[in-house]
Amino acid sequence: MDKRLIGIIMTSVFSAGAMAQEPGFYVGGSLGYANLDQDEAEMQSILTNAGLTGTVDIDDEDLGWKFFGGYNFNQYFGAEIGYVNLGAVDTAFSVTAPAAATGSASVDVDGFTASGTLSYPINEQLDVFGKLGVLVWNADGSASVSGVTVSADDDDTDVHFGIGGKYHHTENITFRAEWERAFDVGGSDLDLFSVGVQYNFNLP
Repeated sequence: MDKRLIGIIMTSVFSAGAMAQEPGFYVGGSLGYANLDQDEAEMQSILTNAGLTGTVDIDDEDLGWKFFGGYNFNQYFGAEIGYVNLGAVDTAFSVTAPAAATGSASVDVDGFTASGTLSYPINEQLDVFGKLGVLVWNADGSASVSGVTVSADDDDTDVHFGIGGKYHHTENITFRAEWERAFDVGGSDLDLFSVGVQYNFNLP
C-alpha cells in the first residue's frame, strides 16, 4: 500500500479521535420540554373533600431551559453545575356549589443543579452519559379567587439524575440530548427533556 495513503489514513484516525471527550472545562445551554407531574384527579378529590363542587384544569407542561458548566477529569468522569428554569404549572378551577366562584393559580419553578457525571464513549464522536446529584429548587406561586390574590413560595433540595447522549461535532463543539428527573419537587416528580450545545475548553 502507498505510504502516503497510509499516512492519510493514520492522520484521519487520530484527527477523529481528537474529537472524543477530552479533559477540560465546558459551558453550554439547552432548551426543551418540562413536566411537573401534577395529578388532576387528586386535585379534584381535594376540592370534593373540602365540600365543594366544581372542576379543576391543570397545565403542568411548559418550556424548560438551562445553562450549565462542568469539568471532565478524563473521558469517563466529570462534574457539572447548572441553572435550570422549569417554567410554570397553571391551574384553573371553577366552583359551582355551595357558592359560585372561579380562580386560577400559577407556580414558577427554577433551581440550581450539582452533579457527578459518568460517560462512556461509543466511538470517536458519540458518548452516552449519566449524572447523579441534587437540585436546589425554588417555587414561587400565586392564586387568585374572585378578585382576591395571595402568594407563597417554597424551596428545598432533592435528588436529581439524568441520562443522555453527546455528539462531538468538532474538538470544541458538542451537541447533547438528555432526560433529567428530580424527585419530590413540591410533592411531585419533575422531568426535563432537552437538547443543547456545549463549548469545550480542552486542555493542551
